[in-house]
Amino acid sequence: MKFLYKNISELSFKQSLFVYLIFVFIVSLLSALYTNLIISKFELADVNNNIIFSSLQFDYGELTENFFYNGDFSQVRTENKIKYYLFKSPLLAIILSYTAKISRNIYFIFIFKNIITFSILFISLFVSMRLNFKLYVFLFILIAFIANPYNTHVSLNIFFEDNLIALLLPSLFVLLICDDKRRFYIISLILFFLYLTKSSMLFLTLILPLIFFILERDKKILRSLPILGVIVAVLLWGLFGYNKTGRFPFASSIITSNSEALHNVVLNKKFLDYYPYKSVDLIPNDNKIPKNLNTEWEVFDYYNVKNQKYLRDNYNLYLQGIPIKIKFIMFNIYKESTFPNKDNKFNNELMFSYLVNKFIFNLAIILFVIRLYLLVKNKKNFSKMYDFKIDIYFFLILLLSLLPHIIAWATAKHLVAAQQVCLIYLIFNFFKKFNQNNYFK
Repeated sequence: MKFLYKNISELSFKQSLFVYLIFVFIVSLLSALYTNLIISKFELADVNNNIIFSSLQFDYGELTENFFYNGDFSQVRTENKIKYYLFKSPLLAIILSYTAKISRNIYFIFIFKNIITFSILFISLFVSMRLNFKLYVFLFILIAFIANPYNTHVSLNIFFEDNLIALLLPSLFVLLICDDKRRFYIISLILFFLYLTKSSMLFLTLILPLIFFILERDKKILRSLPILGVIVAVLLWGLFGYNKTGRFPFASSIITSNSEALHNVVLNKKFLDYYPYKSVDLIPNDNKIPKNLNTEWEVFDYYNVKNQKYLRDNYNLYLQGIPIKIKFIMFNIYKESTFPNKDNKFNNELMFSYLVNKFIFNLAIILFVIRLYLLVKNKKNFSKMYDFKIDIYFFLILLLSLLPHIIAWATAKHLVAAQQVCLIYLIFNFFKKFNQNNYFK
């Protein structure tokens, strides 16, 4: 037991490696068990347990298959027979394709991907907590990340981009609030990856590096690294898009599926009849694309024009959905986005995992408000905002990561990353107050 009460900085290399290998073993075991459950449900592997790329969901099937076999990062959508290069953000498809180059075994792909992503979390926590926390607190956070079944499901899967964000965003948070010099390099890499993971990370990756540059005290060249990491990501994706399509994808056009998704879902008069408890895939819409459209940008512009017209004509209806989305983000504890069963009924049962997540999420927000109130009440020197950077970064990450889902729509999987950030915020504040050597000066 004395071992658990050691400061992390007191661990030898062998002890640190031992802890890491135990963690990797647990992640690998969970990944193998999860894979066994998934492959039969989605027919994700053949008789030799090799991955069937075409069975991947959320428009990653043909894209990943084409990239793996032909080296061509594109897909031809069945709806219009148009070739798309920018329909999906690239990182997940790239990870799966290059992992499959090592082995197409479905168990290997799940385990290898999860070792990488959970190792990023492990390293980020280790770097952030090394000087000021005891080992048992570190282990408590790692266990908490895999204790909630739904969060673990989101983190372990390979279907949607949120499996990456669920671990990258909390990793970013813990690095932002520490003073280790190595954090600049890891933060830059994480922001680089987040930009290429999902379009919902756009606000966060563009704004957070600028706040970081202003807030931090270190040399300008170090503070500039996160900005550089995002610039490199913007240029790589943008130049790829420009080379393939003749236009530079950025901002609302970072991926060409954005305008179509908004049109079919949230900018649809039937949206509030379905959201949040019925799947938005059930919303009736006219998916017929005019035959005179020949490129993905023409399709993007077509839906963009329709979206602008919808907002002009139905702005109040759109605004009515915002409180519903906020209520879902903050308080929903029932299964959402369901399809009707054989009796044509929707089963929206209470989800215990959701209940735990909402408790943590709202408790963290309450704590933030209390800390903000005490800051104002005590009339602290606001020129020393660096001293409250855990609160600043907590607020910014929640705001910038959730804002896209208030503009568009949120499901439970979209919220896991923010809820994990809330978990860390609570734990760090608790152990700061109780015998943790005044971590936040």
